[in-house]
Amino acid sequence: AVEVVLAGLAGAVKGCKRALSAFPSDAELAEVRETLKKTAFLASRLVQEAEKATASGQAGAASTARGRGKQPPKKSAKVAKGVAELDWAEVREAVVVQLLESAELDLCALWGHRAPDEALVHLYTAAATAVLEQPAALKGSSAALREALWRLLSLAAVRYGGEVGFVGAVVSLVLGYEHLPHHLAELMRHLLDEHQAARLVAALVQEVTALSPQDMGVDSAAPKNVAAFLVALAARAPLMLLANAELLLDVLASDAYTLRCGAVSAFGQLQIAVAAMPTPL
Repeated sequence: AVEVVLAGLAGAVKGCKRALSAFPSDAELAEVRETLKKTAFLASRLVQEAEKATASGQAGAASTARGRGKQPPKKSAKVAKGVAELDWAEVREAVVVQLLESAELDLCALWGHRAPDEALVHLYTAAATAVLEQPAALKGSSAALREALWRLLSLAAVRYGGEVGFVGAVVSLVLGYEHLPHHLAELMRHLLDEHQAARLVAALVQEVTALSPQDMGVDSAAPKNVAAFLVALAARAPLMLLANAELLLDVLASDAYTLRCGAVSAFGQLQIAVAAMPTPL
């Protein structure tokens, strides 16, 4: 199934490139657009469902271990078997890279010099976030996979007008996943270095720092995650955070002790970064 999905998306990408290199009619453009949307949908859904199945299989295995050898529920066993047959860890990177290749097409030209379908852009964001949500997917992951994820998310946000969906997705990742703060700080640095997207990064940080502990929900890990993200961001993008230092000042006034500590640590990290700069600010 994976090979079929990959071949279908690769074929759609080649068809789009051929169409863009010629002088296609509106009908021809519409045909290749439709093929791209269908194959990208299948690839994105494959990523999302495979990550869910992998996580379920790992949870079932952990539950079995805690049960001292008891047989897992039939549903968990079926999921684990399906994941084993798929061997998702071996093909995850190939699927993500193929999705990235489709996102790197000149989609605006393909859509008649208009913004591409919002639903297509969302497919790229959804696939990348599905991978990021799983700790096992990033543990020991290759630099190539992480780079592909950053590029996939960045293109959707910067090139194709998906800023609002991007900010919402990343804020949810910051709040809900304790393994992600450092990875998401790397994503912010990618946006700054490769796309000069300081405005977008500042808007995202503003969304995060504007949240009160009550806004973060009942999960007590959320303030800790936000604090870790701010410290990691101060280490990786000090100039951006220095230019928006008032956002950290707002966090210093937070009711949550964890958030205040995070802001103090971020300021400390900024001082270290400034001291290490060859030319003082």
